[in-house]
Amino acid sequence: MTFLIYYHSDDYAFNIDHARRILSCRDKGALNSVSILANSACLAEAMEILPGDLAVSIHLNFCEGPCVADPARIPLLVDKRGYFCRSFAQMLVLSFTRHREVRRQLAIECSAQIRKVLSFLPDDYALRIDGHRHYHMIPAVFEAVYMAAQKTGRKTAYVRIPRDPWRIFLLHPRLLRHTRPLDIVKNLVLSALSFLNRRLYGRWKEPARAVFFGMMCAGEMTSERVRALLPFYEKQAAKEEKHLELMFHPGILLKGEPFLDPSSVHLPFYESENRNLGKR
Repeated sequence: MTFLIYYHSDDYAFNIDHARRILSCRDKGALNSVSILANSACLAEAMEILPGDLAVSIHLNFCEGPCVADPARIPLLVDKRGYFCRSFAQMLVLSFTRHREVRRQLAIECSAQIRKVLSFLPDDYALRIDGHRHYHMIPAVFEAVYMAAQKTGRKTAYVRIPRDPWRIFLLHPRLLRHTRPLDIVKNLVLSALSFLNRRLYGRWKEPARAVFFGMMCAGEMTSERVRALLPFYEKQAAKEEKHLELMFHPGILLKGEPFLDPSSVHLPFYESENRNLGKR
């Protein structure tokens, strides 16, 4: 197997200026993969400037901004404006309490998002899938993603499992100094969800596997942290005979720029100066 490292940016196409800032990382040789938000108002313009040498994933979004499907068909997911309104915890509860119905509605929205992005990609594009804020790991969402992907009739090249390998930190506990307690909790939650999804993922035989790097330093993938941790992740990926995906969120959003949902509680995260730390 040819070992690949994907230096990956989530959230491509929040707005066109943000997209250009992400692509500036590619121009400097610091990026070779992006995830595309299907429900962006600037999707067509952002796809027009997207270079053909980048690996492209569909960044399925069920938590921010307007839906792509008819909102009347997915009332459990959106508010009266047709904007997504479920927190991660709320969606997780729905996954267990109204599993069949929420899965059905999620599959409708998922199919709509995939079709929209596919309309800008070559006919031979093989699906690469991940999720905004990792909602796709919630069991009902994961099942809906699988259903929608199978419906396209296309090969699936990659599905992200956003879980940093615990083995690295068990063998080298000193590396935890680079990690915040909140990120440890997030990695625990996503590890548990990956365990719940393991059977379905096992049936999904086509995707390439990759070791994930980004949860234990979520929001703070600085040069110092990446340099300290990367050799251990490379060694783990080689041991597991997998590729390696490093998830970044470059491209700060400036105040006053268009946003998926101006009322979002996550706005400070997108305007954080941490997004500029890689320049130093």
